[in-house]
Amino acid sequence: MFDKLYEELNEELAQELVTKLFTEEIISETHQYLSEFQPDDIHDDYFMGGYVSPSMYGQVNNIQLVEVDIYGGNITVAVNLEVEMDVEVYLYNPTHDDRIDKFQYAATDTMEVQESVIFLIPINVDKELDEDTFSLKEYIKGTEIGNLNVEIIATKNIDHTDMFREYE
Repeated sequence: MFDKLYEELNEELAQELVTKLFTEEIISETHQYLSEFQPDDIHDDYFMGGYVSPSMYGQVNNIQLVEVDIYGGNITVAVNLEVEMDVEVYLYNPTHDDRIDKFQYAATDTMEVQESVIFLIPINVDKELDEDTFSLKEYIKGTEIGNLNVEIIATKNIDHTDMFREYE
């Protein structure tokens, strides 16, 4: 039955579970991670110091099943995905005095954050299983899926407007 379970998760169920159950939490983790960035972490153009302000919204893309394992009373599902999130960059204003803001808006860049996400599906030993008609989607109805773990793999800037454009 492991092959059926893996096939069903690989064919869209893992993507559906992540989208329906965990998108909000994944976006929140990504927001928190990007909030700790400095402007020069976003792009080398932002060398003047300042701060970044990630959007509260993001887009989860490219959800791919990596591994399925059955351990103890749980099915462990690991997926890789990408989150795109806009980040506003504010740079130090060198002409700052008490009447002028210390930081000024510089740009909005889009960051792509590659993440590894692991979650657990509890196994209900009370349910009867029929190997011929087994469907994981039906099996987990009413089951609380949780224990989400998000790890950041890499980040890259996918939409940046150069601050220092070369004129023809």
